[in-house]
Amino acid sequence: MIERRLARILKIKRVSEEQAEIETRRIKDELDAERKKLHILRVHLEDIIAGINNTGNGQEVDIRAMNFQYNRLFDLAKEIQEQLRTLDVKTREYEKKKDELIEIHKEKRILEILLERVFRERLREGFRKEQKEIDFNSITRGFREL
Repeated sequence: MIERRLARILKIKRVSEEQAEIETRRIKDELDAERKKLHILRVHLEDIIAGINNTGNGQEVDIRAMNFQYNRLFDLAKEIQEQLRTLDVKTREYEKKKDELIEIHKEKRILEILLERVFRERLREGFRKEQKEIDFNSITRGFREL
């Protein structure tokens, strides 16, 4: 009876562990995508900074172009800050899911150990009953011979 209940609970834990693994992988993929976006934004920022640094080296400076570059630089800085916040949220979400997965795995492992102990105990109980029968038969055989 208890074995069946433990087996059912273990089956449910295995399913929930699989679902948690899938969810964790999905969040990890989203986190990686957000990191790629941040990298792209930083590369664009570096390109604009390099363009600003190269402006005016013996050339005439166009005020509108400089104004555009500075505006774009400001906008990229805002985007990077927003991306960093998004990345932070995704990282926390990933860590939370990873912790949940670890907890589910621990619970599943505890149930597996418990189920194994119950099976071993049942097996020992069966051996004890069998040994009692053998002992009883040998004792009664000794009395029958008298």
